[in-house]
Amino acid sequence: MKRLTLDAMRRAYAIPLDGGLGECAIIIVAAAWMLGLRGLFALNPAWSPLAMSCGFLVLSPLALGFVHVTLAWRRRPHTWRYALLAPLLPMLLTLMLSACFGLEGPLCLTFVTPLLLLFASAGGALSWIWHRRRDAHATRCYIVLLPPLLAMALLPPVRTVQELHVTHEFAATPEQLWRQLIEPGQIAVHESGPGLIWRIGAPRPLSTVLLARSDHQAHGIGSVRRNAWQRGVSFDEVVDSWRPGQEIGWTYRFYPSSFPRGSMDLHAAPNSRSMQFLHTRYRIFPLDGGRVRLEMRLRYRLESGVNWYVRPLSNWLLADGAQELLGLFERRVQQAAARK
Repeated sequence: MKRLTLDAMRRAYAIPLDGGLGECAIIIVAAAWMLGLRGLFALNPAWSPLAMSCGFLVLSPLALGFVHVTLAWRRRPHTWRYALLAPLLPMLLTLMLSACFGLEGPLCLTFVTPLLLLFASAGGALSWIWHRRRDAHATRCYIVLLPPLLAMALLPPVRTVQELHVTHEFAATPEQLWRQLIEPGQIAVHESGPGLIWRIGAPRPLSTVLLARSDHQAHGIGSVRRNAWQRGVSFDEVVDSWRPGQEIGWTYRFYPSSFPRGSMDLHAAPNSRSMQFLHTRYRIFPLDGGRVRLEMRLRYRLESGVNWYVRPLSNWLLADGAQELLGLFERRVQQAAARK
């Protein structure tokens, strides 16, 4: 049987590899550098925000791609295609090992993979342009590893508050919708819908119950809604707005045990340093023809060095989950009406 080598793979599948142990060594060393940084952040919770810093998510893959192509260039010049694609291999190896070692979960990997691959490829392209224009020495290329480390140490994460606005119209009366809205009760897995946010690792909601008040007063402002999600997740919502048939709103109360270890990605949990749910409000607007418009507003905080990238992705995934929950209310109202 023909021996399968890197050079044979390059010829058969047009993979732009240099071939031999030298290429393997470059890939392993580059991946080890990125993986070592990520592992270092996991050793101390105080360092974990660095995994969402601009230095790690932008400058580090940029430096990795630059060094990778520079070291390969020392053996022989390469094409622009090699410069764009070869740095993707150590980055993909880093992401795979991060998942295997539990450093990142599916939600975080969904967020960071496009960003890391893009800047690793950009770093390779910069190295190719540099070497095409001048005879640079590969031994000097390691200096580009310094800016990412300095950026992680000197550039603080940026904190911004976002507001997500989602609406849904369907046939119902405000009174019918209000009963489902204040206390959904038990939620079967299939009821939360096929949303993308669930499929990439977010735990699904299992129940929301309105707790009895300790002062024996009627439910209203000050009432507590207790939520249970998959994988042992639990937290409370403290009602701060209550207008029957019109509006309900709440703040969030998280506990140290709200998100057990392994229940959700460290940087994607709603009580993490990188993301924090602050307030949610539902409003019901009656429309003509026996229809209503349900409006949800979620205010949350983001904290990272790449909010320009994280913000649209967060809004997209959270809106996906919110639409599934609004659809849940619609289906329950319709089912209750059909039973009468």
